Amino acid sequence: MKLRGNRLNFLFYYAAGTYILHKYLIIYLNSSKSSLNFIQDYIVRALSNDKTLCILRALGLICKNFTEPYWKKAGEEGKTALGMGCIYNRVVEYLNFRIDDPQLIIENGVKLLIGPDLPDDGIFSSLLKQSNSDSFTKDIIVKFCTELKLKCVHLFKDCLPFGKYFNPTEEVLRTCQSCPSHNISVERLMAKLDNSLINAPTYNTNSMESVIMYKNDKAEEWLAKKTESESSIIISKVRRQNSKFITEIKSRKKDLFNKNLETIRQRQVNVSNRQAKQNEEMKKAFNIFATNEIWNTQIKLREELEKNDKKGQNCGT
Repeated sequence: MKLRGNRLNFLFYYAAGTYILHKYLIIYLNSSKSSLNFIQDYIVRALSNDKTLCILRALGLICKNFTEPYWKKAGEEGKTALGMGCIYNRVVEYLNFRIDDPQLIIENGVKLLIGPDLPDDGIFSSLLKQSNSDSFTKDIIVKFCTELKLKCVHLFKDCLPFGKYFNPTEEVLRTCQSCPSHNISVERLMAKLDNSLINAPTYNTNSMESVIMYKNDKAEEWLAKKTESESSIIISKVRRQNSKFITEIKSRKKDLFNKNLETIRQRQVNVSNRQAKQNEEMKKAFNIFATNEIWNTQIKLREELEKNDKKGQNCGT
């Protein structure tokens, strides 16, 4: 559950599609390949496993009942983070229902949001069909909903009861009007940055970020609307701040590097301490063996076996 934002919904969305198409995927792989490689064979085995299918079905049901309507609501135009406060509370309440009675999600008994149902695309109705493994599917639903609840409580804690934004004032709402209800814009920026770095791998990351933000913010158009004197003042101010900005970035990178280095060193110390402890325990064990005359080496074992062989030969004669 380390995925964030819309990518979290993709996990459930693709699971639903995989569950519906699993028979066709198996047929395709078996019929189109003369021999399956390791990954293809693994996929076929996984899609033929009832427990794997239960997991896919559980994820698909959560997608259709929870993540899909939530992201549809969060993506509505004009929605702000604080304006979603009631939705955040409903999300936690809804997940509690699912944890207490997972049968509700299999029967589509409780909806996340009030209003008409989303049009059935054929996938939802297939997911709702009864199965012989409903009990295991419900167990998976409880586990996933529990993790989702913990994640939501952590993310939405300021908007939940006793949070500082549970009942925000009009002034706070006006101040936070530009705060979006989701992070899709950030993900798009990161996608642009990744693509730019692939095309120019030797380019400086900070410079690339500046170029992307300059284009997205339409700074050139904004600057063109200013008078010549205002433009010169803004440009000179930016130039003065640039050196400070670069210094702060370098300092931050240095701090991160030192922290990572310290983490690596601490891990090395932990490994050496653990090894020293194991060696000490091994010494104690060998001392016990030596005290109790337990054979602890191959040479000792061979000597004692030879003695026994000689004794047996003497007895035979």
